Amino acid sequence: MPVAGALGGVPATHAELATVTATTTPAAAAMATVAQAKAVTVTNLATADVFGFANDDTNKNLAIQALRKYGVGACNPPGFYGTIDVHMQIERELAEFLQVDQAILYAQGFSAVGSVIPAFSKRGDLIVVDDACNFAIQKGVQISRSKLVFFKHNDMHDLEHKLASIEAEDKRLKRPLYRKFLVVEGLYANHGDIAPLPTLLELKNRYKYRLILDETLSFGTLGATGRGLTEHFGVPASSVDLLVGSLGHALASAGGFCAGANAAIEHQRLSASAYVFSAALPPMLAVTASHALAQLRTRPGDLLDPLRGNIRAFRSAVAHAGVFELPSDPLSPLQHLRVARDTLPFTMTGMLHCIQQNARQG
Repeated sequence: MPVAGALGGVPATHAELATVTATTTPAAAAMATVAQAKAVTVTNLATADVFGFANDDTNKNLAIQALRKYGVGACNPPGFYGTIDVHMQIERELAEFLQVDQAILYAQGFSAVGSVIPAFSKRGDLIVVDDACNFAIQKGVQISRSKLVFFKHNDMHDLEHKLASIEAEDKRLKRPLYRKFLVVEGLYANHGDIAPLPTLLELKNRYKYRLILDETLSFGTLGATGRGLTEHFGVPASSVDLLVGSLGHALASAGGFCAGANAAIEHQRLSASAYVFSAALPPMLAVTASHALAQLRTRPGDLLDPLRGNIRAFRSAVAHAGVFELPSDPLSPLQHLRVARDTLPFTMTGMLHCIQQNARQG
């Protein structure tokens, strides 16, 4: 069945697509070239590797060297002979980059926030969480067995109302003290918009909550030097109780991390299930993450300026087409497309026509 090249609208058969060689530029314009007599360039919109580190030759060579030196896997959990020098190195570098006391490394990005939450919040505690949070956060709050209160997505008025209602009810019922957490994403995977951090910090301080901020998508992509949401809003990272991030997006490696105060990080080394019971991150992935972080630290403008230029160009092209709405933030590398209501009948008719044509051609 013929398919169309992404954004190019040029027909390409399955045989043609089998010859596609994916290449990624350092400027994050990940492209694929169809090896035919008449070459067609299409845009790869399916990668989280926004800076092209996965195809960086230096990164590849470092991974090969680490593979030969350390082997494929760490073979054990970090606390049981699984920690290697490169793990400790990337933890130090992350803490220095984010300007916090410590960082802790997790072998899987998904399980990082899913383990951090239940490591602190238990049965009898309270978690107030954005109702559009990603699946990893959903599993984390579920595993914690804490009481859950959801507020409308990015709606600070609804959040304030919920926090005030909880406080009033606690006073009325004379409840004993318990732990209270506020969980949000820096850049929401399900919407592509940004959390209003200054308002969140004001509310969490006023109502005495601990803030857990998932920076899976915002780490490396927001802020003048890629330090994430705190840098984007000009507030110190130490003002957030727990910063959780991923090494598998902007740094094109794998795994996750949590950064914060010494006591909060040391607690996880004995209490976070994914850290205690999972094998440590393969050393070669720690090495590649370290190299990518060094690039982001030493030349942020060379990486972030082209990325933001690509985002602007993409949004401009989509807006010019007049078919889709763009609800995501203009700085977000993750852009959601929503079919505009006034074009929906035309768009659906066009889609059905394409499906019928493809079906006839086999």
